[in-house]
Formats: sequence, C-alpha cells, structure tokens
Amino acid sequence: MAIIAKSQGESTFKPVTEGLHQAICSGVVDLGIQPGSDMYPNPKHQVYLRFDCVDELVEFEKDGEKKSGAARCGATYTLSLGDKSKLRPLLESWRGKKFNDTELEGFDIEKLLGVPCQVQVLHTHKAGKTYANIGTVVPWPKGVDKPAVPPDAVTYSPSAHDQAAYERLPKWLQEKVTARLANSYAEMDAKEKAAPKPEAASADFDDDIPF
Repeated sequence: MAIIAKSQGESTFKPVTEGLHQAICSGVVDLGIQPGSDMYPNPKHQVYLRFDCVDELVEFEKDGEKKSGAARCGATYTLSLGDKSKLRPLLESWRGKKFNDTELEGFDIEKLLGVPCQVQVLHTHKAGKTYANIGTVVPWPKGVDKPAVPPDAVTYSPSAHDQAAYERLPKWLQEKVTARLANSYAEMDAKEKAAPKPEAASADFDDDIPF
C-alpha cells in the first residue's frame, strides 16, 4: 500500500462525548511492525486512524495558547483485511458496501484521508480517566453538506518518511513509529515504496461508496 525532530507541541483534548458524531478522517498513520505484548506476543503491522468530530467543539491548550477545534478520537488497527480483522468490518460499514475479491487483494488506506463519516463513540473508565473508543463508523448522512478537510490533516508512513508530516504527529505517535521493529520495511517491494501518495479525498467522491 502507499501506506502499501522537534515536535510542534502537544495538544490535550477532552474525550469526545458518547454517541454518534458527524466526523471526517483527519489522520492515517502507518505505525509499521509493532512489537507484541504479553497477551498478544506476535508482532503486528498496525495503523492509526484519527477522526475530527465536526459536530463537537472543544477548547484545548497547545504551545501555551488556548484554542478551540473539533473534538478528536482515534483507534489503532492491525493492517489487515482478513476475515477476522477489525479493520475490514469497520471499513465495510463506513463505505456501506463489502469489499470484492479484487479490492481485498490490496486497499490503499490513505484514500481514507478527508473522507467524511459518522463515528460511534463509546466511553470506558480506567484509573479515574475516561477514554473515548470508536465503536463503529458509518457513511456520512445523505443531503448534509460535507465538512472541509482539516488544515492539519496528515498521512505518514515510515517506509516513505516525510519529516514535515512526521513532525505534525503528536509525540505519542512519533514514539510509536520510533518503537517499530528495526528493519521491518527492509524487504518491502521497491515499487510499493515509490508509489505516489494520494491527495485527500475530494468533495466529489461517490456519495454511495465514499472509497
């Protein structure tokens, strides 16, 4: 897939409220091959998807300045469209259509950047903190104006490193990228590395099948 230094400062957003939100995909970050855990020891190729909930504004502080913007949420997925993957049903729900056999041979998830949707947010509580989790993603409602792509929307892949894009990632995502297994991309197909990066989704994509 085409997804086939000094930080600019960190932002702290309040958790998105529970429920169904109008949103737009504002970040697609290839995390590379991530180490396994005690519970799941096998390394996995992971990707992080970020969503701006445009129907909910929050105030936050960044670089010492108070600002406001769309509430944000995101989730990490194994980069797989296998039968048991979590990414495949999420994308099929989002596009409102199952992938055909040809699409399952390889889908460039950078196409998700800038695509509007509706995100179901569910809360979990742990150690006195509230976390906003993505339950599912469904298509943007018909007849409703689509939101503009956020100016800080970003895609990043360590296999085609872009320093400017990397520096726009929050520190914790930079650390995840740095923590990927060494040489995990050493044997990637050279043609795949050289593939041009797609632009953010335009406003004229198919209303019925957004990607």
